[in-house]
Amino acid sequence: MIVCEYFYKEFHSGGSNEYLKEWASDVDEMAAHGWRVLDCVRQRQSPGFWTVVLVRFADSVAAEKARADQPEESER
Repeated sequence: MIVCEYFYKEFHSGGSNEYLKEWASDVDEMAAHGWRVLDCVRQRQSPGFWTVVLVRFADSVAAEKARADQPEESER
């Protein structure tokens, strides 16, 4: 039984505005699929780099699967 899933996503805080905007867009897309930020940790050995820990619980996975199994409105 899966209780939750973890995903580690790294980013560099000194990246360009375009890089940071794209990174935030990726995280927003993940949030739309049930992922939530659990923690954010600065990498001491690599200044400017951070690791964001995201988590998605089993109920989110089941809800996403149920949505995916439903036919599109155009298919009804």
